Amino acid sequence: MPESMRLHLGLSFGIAGLIGIVLWVGQLKIKHQQELKQRQAQVKDSLEKVARLQDSLKQPARIVPKQNKSPKVNELVFNHKSSRATGKVWRILLTGDSMGDGLFLAWRKLCQQGNFEIRYQPWYGSTTESWATTDRLENMIKQYRPSLVIFSLGSNQLRDHQIRKKGDHIREIIRQFGNTEFVWIGPPNWREDTGINELIKKYVGKERFFESRGLTFERRKDGIHPTEKSAAVWADTIRRWIDQNPCINFYFLEGKKAFCRQ
Repeated sequence: MPESMRLHLGLSFGIAGLIGIVLWVGQLKIKHQQELKQRQAQVKDSLEKVARLQDSLKQPARIVPKQNKSPKVNELVFNHKSSRATGKVWRILLTGDSMGDGLFLAWRKLCQQGNFEIRYQPWYGSTTESWATTDRLENMIKQYRPSLVIFSLGSNQLRDHQIRKKGDHIREIIRQFGNTEFVWIGPPNWREDTGINELIKKYVGKERFFESRGLTFERRKDGIHPTEKSAAVWADTIRRWIDQNPCINFYFLEGKKAFCRQ
C-alpha cells in the first residue's frame, strides 16, 4: 500500500476516533446536565415540602373542622385601582356577604383620592358557618396579599336562635386572618338581632369591630339592603373610623394616628 494511502487511512481513523470521543463527551455532558436538573428538581421539591411543613407547624390548628365537600359558589371578583397611586399602594380585600356591595361602590370612587386599590369578593348569602368550615378566606388572603381585610358579615344571622353556639365559627374566621390586618363590619340591622353583634364583638374586640346597627339607613325595596346613597354615608363613616383608629395600620386617606395600647 502506498505511503500516501496509509497516511490518508490513518488520518481518517484518527478523525473518526476524535469525532467518537467528542460525541461520547457530549453524551456524558448531556447526561450530567439531565442528572443535575433532576437533582435540582428533587432539592427544590424537598425544600418546598420543608417550607410547607414549617408553615403548617406555625399555623394554628383549625378550630372548626373543614367540610369534606366545599359548597359550590359563584366566584365573583371585582378589582379597582387608583389612577394616581404612587410609591407604596395599600391593598384592600373587601369580602363577606352582600352588604359589601354598597361599600365597594363607595370606596371604588374614593380610590381616586387615596393611595390604595380594592378587590371585592362577596359570598352572597354566607354566614359564619359558611366561612368557618371552608378555606375560602384563607385562600383569598394568600392569593391577594392585602394590606387590610374588611370583612362584612352577620346580616344573614340576625334571627339565628342558636347564635351562642357560633362562637367557634367566629374564632376560626379570626384564625384564618392570620397576621393580616383586618376589621369586621357588623350588619346594618333592619330588625333586632338575637346576639350576633355582641358575639362578634366578644371575640373580635371593639378595636376591630365596627358596629353598624346603631346607624340610620335608607333601604332598598327589599327593606334590607341600604340604598346606594345610604351605603355611601355608611362607607364614609367606616372610612373615618379606620383612618382615626390607632389600632389599625391602614389609611384610606393619609393622616396621623396615635399608638394603640391594647
